Amino acid sequence: MRSNNNNKLKAFVRFDGSGRIIPSSLIVQAFKPAVGNYKEIDAKECCNYTTTTTTTTAAPMTWLYNTLLLSCEDCTVDGSGLYANGNELIVGEYYLNNFGTAKIFIVSLFSIVPGPAASNILTSSGATTCEEIVCLTTTTTTTVAPTTTSTTTPAP
Repeated sequence: MRSNNNNKLKAFVRFDGSGRIIPSSLIVQAFKPAVGNYKEIDAKECCNYTTTTTTTTAAPMTWLYNTLLLSCEDCTVDGSGLYANGNELIVGEYYLNNFGTAKIFIVSLFSIVPGPAASNILTSSGATTCEEIVCLTTTTTTTVAPTTTSTTTPAP
């Protein structure tokens, strides 16, 4: 097809009832056709190349899980509840909470909701047994300043 250098001519394509362009329906003439659903397009579209870059960012999601809260010392159950996490976790595995102060067992997936997780975000410490998870420990060091004792004895 030759390029359209005549500014008096316009390009029109015909659309079907679903709003799709009908193939081979391009008409180049001065006026819009009277019969049919035609719309004007850029007559020089074949030669006006542009590059379009589209970046899609997935919306943040929050996974809500039914969980058991376990003691760091002996893996006994201290409680249960829902925990939210910004990443998918594996049901049936053990994790360390974000403070490193409790072990959490993922019982089941409760739901997935749009939006970032606001609290109780777990680290990716998944393990198949409770004993594999190591809680953080706090070490306290006490330093005592050295003391000097002097005794004075009276002369005889």
